[in-house]
Amino acid sequence: MSKKCFEVEPIGRAKLMALTESIRTFFRLEGPFCPILQVVELGFPRVQGFERTHITIGEHDEMGDRHGLTFPEEQEIRLRVDVYDGVEANKGRDRFTLAHELGHLLLHSKPGLARTMRESSEIEPFRSSEWQADTFAGCLLMPITYLQTGPSISEIATTCGVSIDAATTHTRLLRKAGMLR
Repeated sequence: MSKKCFEVEPIGRAKLMALTESIRTFFRLEGPFCPILQVVELGFPRVQGFERTHITIGEHDEMGDRHGLTFPEEQEIRLRVDVYDGVEANKGRDRFTLAHELGHLLLHSKPGLARTMRESSEIEPFRSSEWQADTFAGCLLMPITYLQTGPSISEIATTCGVSIDAATTHTRLLRKAGMLR
């Protein structure tokens, strides 16, 4: 089954990686683990232009199957209540969701940006809003400098606080792109 996403201005993996490295530097994140909840709730509101950044909680009946939503104009990330609780408990899947939504906030908030809703299979990955947000999240939560040290998938998941699936997918895609051995 195909899924719909927005076609957006192209951004490649290298640029997304550079952006996440600059975020890590700005917030002085020295180790591989990114305290994503603190970065979003406490860090970004102190950054010029992102002072209104905030997380709101949505109930199951309101959000349904959606784990998170982003409203760039309001600088709002809305997480389903169980996902927010999971981020607080350092659950990998939920941490990735928050990082993914932060990606949407940072990458897809330009006013007047022409967006076209299309089947994801019809869009080149670097033009897909979902691919960009997933790649952003992977790069932020699993920095290349750590991955280049050769940890196992299990070590990546544990150290970076991500799921085994996220660690497997991110490293596979970096290898395929020739950015990781």
